[in-house]
Amino acid sequence: MADCNGYRHTLNFESETYVTYLASDYLEFHLRLKGLDSSLYFPSSITNCSNKLTGDKVSMKIRLLGKEMDKHFSEQFTEIRSKLDITTTSLKTAFFGVSNELFSEGITWINIVTLFVFSGEMAVTCIENGWFYHVNNLAHWLASYICNHLVAWIQDHGGWDGLVEYTENREEQRNESSWPVFKRFCGVAAGLGALTLGAFFASKS
Repeated sequence: MADCNGYRHTLNFESETYVTYLASDYLEFHLRLKGLDSSLYFPSSITNCSNKLTGDKVSMKIRLLGKEMDKHFSEQFTEIRSKLDITTTSLKTAFFGVSNELFSEGITWINIVTLFVFSGEMAVTCIENGWFYHVNNLAHWLASYICNHLVAWIQDHGGWDGLVEYTENREEQRNESSWPVFKRFCGVAAGLGALTLGAFFASKS
């Protein structure tokens, strides 16, 4: 397994920890964006270390793209959350199932940012339902998915600096057409209707 920094071929603790901090940092940011107190849902060790990301270009660009995506598609995300029949016991299966669906046609930086935002929306769902302990779990699931499924692609596309470069280039273009994968993702998720996630993923197997 490749590491999350792209320098070795074994996953080391520090690189996985950095991705976990990125995940926690974004979830905290997303919850604040929704007017929720994020300080209550993460261990102090994670919160203190996430604070060290202050000024980190990668975390700032993920926040920037996430905020932009939320601005354009907040209603669609709300619709997705309302139609996914998620319970506290099915949340983990739902997270990884939807994540796999998101990347079923390939990996792009926008896919990866969409995963962060989707995770943030799942954290909102957890708080709304009183599943506070799952917010921290979501951060670890997000980091785990990135390290196990996306890290090779990230390495091949300039590492996390590639995301910074992509975002800066995109800021110059300011073109909403760069969101097509998210629109497809919305269509898939919205199409679930009243189906439970279990029934949906059973139909995909």
